[in-house]
Amino acid sequence: MNRRIVLVAVAVVLALFGTLAVYSYTQNADQRAVAGSKAAQVLIAVKQVPAGTTWGDAVKGGYMKQENMPAASTPDSALTSSTTSTVQTTEVAASDIGPGQIVLRQMFGAKVAATGVLAIPKGKIAITVAMANDADVAGFVVPQSEVALFLTTSVVRPAGTKTTSDTFGTSLQVTRILLPRVSVIATSQAAPTDLGGTKAASSNNSSGSVLITLALTLEEAERVIEGKTIGQLYMGLLSDSSLTGPDEGVSNVGVFKPALIFVK
Repeated sequence: MNRRIVLVAVAVVLALFGTLAVYSYTQNADQRAVAGSKAAQVLIAVKQVPAGTTWGDAVKGGYMKQENMPAASTPDSALTSSTTSTVQTTEVAASDIGPGQIVLRQMFGAKVAATGVLAIPKGKIAITVAMANDADVAGFVVPQSEVALFLTTSVVRPAGTKTTSDTFGTSLQVTRILLPRVSVIATSQAAPTDLGGTKAASSNNSSGSVLITLALTLEEAERVIEGKTIGQLYMGLLSDSSLTGPDEGVSNVGVFKPALIFVK
């Protein structure tokens, strides 16, 4: 008899425990359902925001509007208001934002200058000069080459200067080094594939010249541009052990003498 009473009591306790467990589960499920149904405010693009559009222009142009959506499906980085202080007015869209997209914080950032595929060293400017076939080391200049730039130009002959037996021509021509060592970051042709000058199949040099893109400081860029305007540039390919530097150059007053020596 006592044993039967014990079994009944155990059964009642288990039944009560099971009931409580089911009740707790249903209560939690209801709470989860309520939480999932809560609305969150987000910004939605109502028309395409082109890449490069500033945050200020996007707001003024009505590119976005505020909408409600289930909190459970809202990304953590979604912007909630066009007046949010987390985005600076001058920040720009990194890429196009299509209509209907949720606007995320990472979609806007600081403006970065576009350089295409060119890797321009920090603090430098990329400029391109056209070099004749016989002035670019037979096409052996390639990206990451180090080169020296020479300039040949006409100069005004000093008053009273006489011609001598070793003067070549009647005008005064001077050749001097313009920049002793600069970096090449791009060329318009492939380098020769052998020492005989055979070009790679992808090379296209029918114009008789090659475009060389250099990484220069502001002062160097000004000198190269001016040099290209007043004379002819010539390029020398450098190795790690090549020695270059400012010198007096040579002129046709005396090809075998310093350029600045004149006959009075």
